[in-house]
Amino acid sequence: MIFNWRDIKNPAAGGAERYIHELAKRLTIDSKVTLFTPEFKGCKDREIIDGVEVVRKGGRYTVYIEALKMYQRKFKGKYDLVIDSINTVPFFTPLFVKEPRLTIFYQMSKEFWLKSFKFPFNIIGYLIEPWYLRLYKKEKVITISESSREDLENLGFQDIEIVNPGIDVKPLNKNLKKEKDLTLISFSRLVKPKRIDHVIRAFEIINRNIPKSKLWILSDGPGKDDLKDLVKELGLENSVEFFGFVDEKKKIELIHRSHYHLFTSVREGWGIVVVEAALNGTPTIGYDVPGIRDSVSKMGGFLVGEDYEELAKKVIELSDSDSSSSNKINIDRIRDFDWNKIYKDFKGIVDESVS
Repeated sequence: MIFNWRDIKNPAAGGAERYIHELAKRLTIDSKVTLFTPEFKGCKDREIIDGVEVVRKGGRYTVYIEALKMYQRKFKGKYDLVIDSINTVPFFTPLFVKEPRLTIFYQMSKEFWLKSFKFPFNIIGYLIEPWYLRLYKKEKVITISESSREDLENLGFQDIEIVNPGIDVKPLNKNLKKEKDLTLISFSRLVKPKRIDHVIRAFEIINRNIPKSKLWILSDGPGKDDLKDLVKELGLENSVEFFGFVDEKKKIELIHRSHYHLFTSVREGWGIVVVEAALNGTPTIGYDVPGIRDSVSKMGGFLVGEDYEELAKKVIELSDSDSSSSNKINIDRIRDFDWNKIYKDFKGIVDESVS
């Protein structure tokens, strides 16, 4: 049984949902797996996705009480393991689940509270997060990066394992070439904590110095209109292109053709987009914040301070150099992030938790 605040079909699904889905569907090889998650517009109450039974009940805020009610009525005593997947607000399973438990923790939300919620809820969430997380400090926990493990250790957690997110490792398409002119890409969800406005402001400086440069923005989100207004305000309409959501084949093609991936989030659990970019021959230039620093340190790339002018300066500096951008990619590490290898690590912890 897995409690998670979204499923893979939710329009707002991101890296955490991909992580849960890839592991859960592999668990179905020899286990029954049920994922309990909130409803969204147009969804089914129940469906099977890649072998995983998805049960949806409640909304963004009511899903937690619905999880408790559903557990008491339907799930209690029927599962060998209950997994509480924490992304911002947990399901508080230590208070009511009697079966063996496992916790998946992605990241401290911290700045996400301040960027994603309105006053006073942003301040309240920011202040109480360390307190409600301490409820889990005696639980067995899987987290996804060294930065997140350090945050948990600072709260008194002791039983922590790191299982990084994975990717579908496929050979590079050698027929695809980099664009002739400097091309930058961003493919994070268009929400405030990802700070895509920093990417655009950095690009304005880059474009002044390298006039034929281009910026490609993939994905979508509630911040899209504001970002388009910023592009217009800065006079970049002819140099910035919004692609919205694209299928996997198109995404890979665009990453292949780009020279650098810009990553400006306030923090991440890990930053799987860094690995995806590296797999496709494109190094990341990212902010030196938790999660991003972990993935860049393993995959190669460049870290800068949380300042768009510094980001722009680094891009210009690299573009002026003679060295190949791919020299900064640690290509030998990519196979460490194959989903099937990641799953073996995860399955070992699951088996240990129910033994």
